[in-house]
Amino acid sequence: EVPLYATYPPRHGAPAGFVEEALQLKAEGFRAYKIHPGPLSARDAAATAEKVREAVGDEMTLMLDRNHGYDFRAALFVGHALDANGFYWFEDPVPVSDVESIRELTRRLDTPLNMSDTSEFLLHEAANFLQLGAVRLIRGTVRKIGITGLKKQMSLVEGFNRVCEIGLAGNSALNAANLHVMMSSLNCTYFEYWLPKTVHQWGVISQLEINENGNLDAPTGPGLGIELDEDWIASHRVATLS
Repeated sequence: EVPLYATYPPRHGAPAGFVEEALQLKAEGFRAYKIHPGPLSARDAAATAEKVREAVGDEMTLMLDRNHGYDFRAALFVGHALDANGFYWFEDPVPVSDVESIRELTRRLDTPLNMSDTSEFLLHEAANFLQLGAVRLIRGTVRKIGITGLKKQMSLVEGFNRVCEIGLAGNSALNAANLHVMMSSLNCTYFEYWLPKTVHQWGVISQLEINENGNLDAPTGPGLGIELDEDWIASHRVATLS
C-alpha cells in the first residue's frame, strides 16, 4: 500500500470553505490534503494555509497548488505562510517559464517547490530543472508521457537524489497506471487522489479506494489490475468507428 493525499479543484471563495473541506477529508480517513486556492488573493491563500493547519493540527500533511497563478512577490508571500505552517510542498506557484523566480523561491523558502503539471513540462524540461538546481521536487504523470516515459523520468530524478511526485491522471485507467509506476519506484511520496469521484473515476468496475490505514492498496488483478465497466462505456458511447 502507498500513502495518498486528497484534493479538489478550486471551489471555495474564502478560507472557511477549505477548512470545512479539510476537516471532512480528515474525518473520512485521509491523512494528507492538497489545497487548490484558485482565484483567492495571495493574502487569502496565506490565511487559508494558516486556518487549515490550525483546524487539522499536525495530523495531516498539507500542500498547496496555485497552478502557475502568482508572480514572484505573491508567491514569496504565500510561501512564507506555508513555511510558517509546515506545508509539505508548494506546487506550481509561478509560470514554468519564469525560471529565475523559481530558483529564487527555492533559495528563499523552506517549503520545497514542486514542478510541474503544465503540459509542456516533459522529460527534457525536468532534466533541465534538475541540472539548474531550480527545484527540489519534480512532477510527472502517465497522462503526459505514458508508463514508459514516466518510468524514465522517475529514474532520471532518482539519479539526482530527488523525489518525483506523480500527479493528475484524469480517469480510472490512468489512475491505475500512475499507481503501478509509483509502486515500482522508490522516489514518490504520495498518490494524488482527485475528487469528486464522479469526475475522476469512471469506466471500470472497481475503483481505487482509501483503505483503513488511510492508504491505497496495490492492485492484484492482471495488467493494470482494472476491469472495464462495459455497461458504463456503452451508455456513454458517443461514436463507433469501424
